[in-house]
Amino acid sequence: MRQKYDVKWLKDPKGVCPPPQSYYWIAQKGFAAANPHAREVIASVYVPIADITTMNGDVKDGKTMDAAVDDWVKAHGDLMKRWANIKKD
Repeated sequence: MRQKYDVKWLKDPKGVCPPPQSYYWIAQKGFAAANPHAREVIASVYVPIADITTMNGDVKDGKTMDAAVDDWVKAHGDLMKRWANIKKD
């Protein structure tokens, strides 16, 4: 909807709605300490909400989700390389 309409965000003083672009990671207790490299890789992954919105719009317009994601990955090859090359300490 944000691509087609000028959306006005209203104040949420009671905090009813979650903040935009919120991530919730669920893992086994102790995972981060036992797997610091995996923790860093996961923490470094960030897809801007505008890109997610574009992919969702592409799907609404008839693309499969796989095709929309593949197109995004192809357009962000430098980012994919950076994520893939996060070094272990």
